[in-house]
Amino acid sequence: MDKSAFKKSMELKKILIIDNPREDEICLECENKINCIEYAEVCSPIVVESSVVGVIGLVALSKQQKMQLNNNKENLIKFLTKMSDMISTKISELNICEKQNLIIRQIETIINSIDEGIIAVDLDKNILFKNKMVNEILKEEEINLFISKLLQEDIYKNVLLGKEIKNIQFGIEDRNFLVSIKPIVDCNKLQGTIISLKNMKDISKIIRDMTLINSDTTFDSIIGNSDNFLKAIDIAKKTSKSDSTVLILGESGTGKELFARAIHNESKRKKGPLLR
Repeated sequence: MDKSAFKKSMELKKILIIDNPREDEICLECENKINCIEYAEVCSPIVVESSVVGVIGLVALSKQQKMQLNNNKENLIKFLTKMSDMISTKISELNICEKQNLIIRQIETIINSIDEGIIAVDLDKNILFKNKMVNEILKEEEINLFISKLLQEDIYKNVLLGKEIKNIQFGIEDRNFLVSIKPIVDCNKLQGTIISLKNMKDISKIIRDMTLINSDTTFDSIIGNSDNFLKAIDIAKKTSKSDSTVLILGESGTGKELFARAIHNESKRKKGPLLR
């Protein structure tokens, strides 16, 4: 176990002065006292937030150095104390920076886990931050175009007045989005804007899935009387008795989901999950 003066200074949290190494009371338990080549020593602990993290010291390795140390003992103690304080302050600053970086990483992780696009822009409409979902919704070259078109004069006037805009439909090219715009206000001063967006197709799918999730759709629930429709119903009923995997093809909005559920609910596996 280390029983040196440096270790003792850390344990006692105070400056130690050794005038006679090997003979000083502090040195008596030191396992290295026989081989010690020091003539004098001054050491000061480095304390950060009440915890000792290290020690700084001056060691005389000759009689001349010991004389200089003893003649300037008061000044050297002041010097060591200031150096210790400076190191302690720097370590505290680094700890604060690390804590801040940790908080930033945690916030980024949270924002990136949200299933909608989040864009933060400053007053000049420059992007300050965007989460990963934005790049899944928009192409990289579309993002600035999206922002400039969205924050057109009428809408941006309301944002500049500190008004929040919720759930408006906004289109770019052939796609539609559900968008909300929230001003960033700090100390009663507008600093920028937060834009959240979702693809309308995704929202429609969620609504459709939630509507049909537990529905007892049967073939009687599917209304139609054309020859092609009745033929499709007949084929679907026969298919429901089969153990084969079923592939349903058709244009969007033609009722593929209803047919799939009706087939499932007529099959031997109707008590199990519908695999799509």
